[in-house]
Amino acid sequence: MILNSQSDSVKILRLRLCESLKLRVLNIPGPPKPPQTANVRAAILFSGGLDCSVLARMAHDLLPLDHQIDLINVAFENPRVIQAAKNTKISGKQLAQAESNQDVVIREGMERISPYETCPDRETGRKAFQELQNVCPNRIWRFVAVGLPLLSTS
Repeated sequence: MILNSQSDSVKILRLRLCESLKLRVLNIPGPPKPPQTANVRAAILFSGGLDCSVLARMAHDLLPLDHQIDLINVAFENPRVIQAAKNTKISGKQLAQAESNQDVVIREGMERISPYETCPDRETGRKAFQELQNVCPNRIWRFVAVGLPLLSTS
């Protein structure tokens, strides 16, 4: 049996996912006070992986276009990632993103990078965010980058 978008099992999976997602995104109450500037009621924990990207795209199909969707991307400070970043060259785009954050690391040669921008989930998250903006240009998507520092156990 060939599995494609017309297969019964794929149709059933899509239907069930859509039903489940409808329950979660269409009945979200409004904020207790009027929104400041954005009409945001839905946020998705967003690594940029296939699962959250599919859910974000499906949420786009369900929500009115005037509802902004926040994509919350969490990156954890990892000493191994920081050390590896110190030993490799980063792109100009990564450097620009790092400079816009407060959490920069000074590398040899005074080049600055963010320990969070080099995390794999941040990189895939930004790429998937860009793809969602390209595929769904009429939706306001907001990429919310959260950096969690390493907690000292000493």
